[in-house]
Amino acid sequence: MTYDDAAADTIGEATEEPVSRLVANAHVVEAREGTLTVLDHHIRFRRTGTSRDIDLPARAVRRVQLDIEKARPATVAIVPDEAGIEAELLTIDRNQFEALTVAFLHLALDLDDAGRA
Repeated sequence: MTYDDAAADTIGEATEEPVSRLVANAHVVEAREGTLTVLDHHIRFRRTGTSRDIDLPARAVRRVQLDIEKARPATVAIVPDEAGIEAELLTIDRNQFEALTVAFLHLALDLDDAGRA
């Protein structure tokens, strides 16, 4: 089973693959506004000072946009498919760029998978 073939309902089922390969990869990016976590086919965001998570499966995300400008923090916009859910705009400081890059690669693959399903 490869990463692309893994589904949440396969965790815990008997397979020939080691259990560690079936556990979701999580990438955490600390934004000024809160914490962004990219999981397998899932995005979670928690604003600083709240206990409410914004939790979106990749199939429910219409667009993710990354803007990088010279000598400024990066901005990330996460736009859900559903009009009733507000877009999230995050500010990412330079010290989180490496974590952001890994999370974005993971997210790009997940969104592509969701678009092909």
